[in-house]
Amino acid sequence: MSIRRRDFLRLAVSASAAATVGACADEEESVQDPNTSDPDSASPDSATADAGVSEDLGIGTQDVEGAEPSEIYGPSWMHLVGTTAIVRLQTLGNRPGRLFYETADGEVEADVETDTRDLTYAWPPQGFDLIVDYPDLPGTYTVHTARVPVSATADTRWRFVEEGRAETTGVCPAVPAVGTGFRVGWVSDTMQPASTDVGRILGEATPTLWLHGGDIQYQSNPLDTWRGFFEAYQTSFRSSYVALAAGNHDYEQQEEFGAQYSRLFRGQFPDSQNDTYGSIRIGSVLFVMLNSEDDFREGDGTGAQFSWASQLLQEAAANPDIRQIIVGFHRPYYTFSNSQANLNTRAQWHPLFKQSGVSLILTGHNHCYERFDVDGMHYIVDGGGGALTYDVDDTRSFIVQNSPEDLPLRKVAERTHGVTTLDFAADGGLTVTRVNINGATTDSFTIPPRAV
Repeated sequence: MSIRRRDFLRLAVSASAAATVGACADEEESVQDPNTSDPDSASPDSATADAGVSEDLGIGTQDVEGAEPSEIYGPSWMHLVGTTAIVRLQTLGNRPGRLFYETADGEVEADVETDTRDLTYAWPPQGFDLIVDYPDLPGTYTVHTARVPVSATADTRWRFVEEGRAETTGVCPAVPAVGTGFRVGWVSDTMQPASTDVGRILGEATPTLWLHGGDIQYQSNPLDTWRGFFEAYQTSFRSSYVALAAGNHDYEQQEEFGAQYSRLFRGQFPDSQNDTYGSIRIGSVLFVMLNSEDDFREGDGTGAQFSWASQLLQEAAANPDIRQIIVGFHRPYYTFSNSQANLNTRAQWHPLFKQSGVSLILTGHNHCYERFDVDGMHYIVDGGGGALTYDVDDTRSFIVQNSPEDLPLRKVAERTHGVTTLDFAADGGLTVTRVNINGATTDSFTIPPRAV
């Protein structure tokens, strides 16, 4: 069977729960007790399609009937570790590459480390014959890693050269010092049909750093590939630092987590010695990214991640130079949409956030936007990164029965795709804005700097 992208989108919008290539949902449609349901499930179930999805959505720039491995070049991306940028590129084959960056004294060549591996990972699957722009193909791939010092006052341009291929360029943005404002972006659940449009909105926002809340791509959607994700967000990858949480769909079949997530993003959180959780400090702001798919769910407080986070947050709370503490992870602790929170671990982590002076918790997983105000903290669900959207009140009846105290806590809800931006002022004050895919403002509010 051969099917074109737009035909697939039309089928996906009208798919029933039994459709072979329907859009995926993360959990069962029936309401379940989150304390007894299987939290590790990453199997594709059905989801209610967004009534506003058009048949004429374009994804990527070209239709590739049978892409050859030689056509693959890239992608590139950057992580931030203190005042050092980790610049990474992936290429096909194992040829050496050279990376140069600009300084006040001229161009300098960085040391480049390489990690070459033979991958069997492929998507879409053989036999489906879906025509996609950027298929994941098996082969020999090399990740090139260079460490570039970055400035607090000026961007640092770099270029990567590999024999026989076009030059790749990027910019390490200046890392704001204490007393300097900057912007951060949040996206999550970047599935087609709308991931490319959300990527465009994020790129136009020009954040210094962007955070991904997990579910980078979905193997339950034949259109979603890792190459396609990097292509959709290429503007931000080459001009902003990125930190990526892990979602349940990042642990799917074909050894996906090791072949893609861990291989590509290793070392993004050196302070925890773990690729899936850690922190980033920019100026007076501490960002803490957690992994809700790991021992995050252990309610007894003995997990390695909880111990690490407890120490980090306690130290941050005692540091007068930190004026905002922002936490991000995949599965929400407050939501009325498709998947309920795990109330057991919410009872463990929420007090830690409160005691540590956390001001904002960013999550995804449910494909919509919600904001809850709880004990002086703001909990945001923004899983509107491109996947077909969810009803914002899908599990309200469950909330009414099991945690009615949550009902007055929700302040805003909208079933749209979009990007949440965080604008930090020089004094540490924060303005949070959510813009949907139509360009309208879903939500906007301010958070004063933490009292110290």
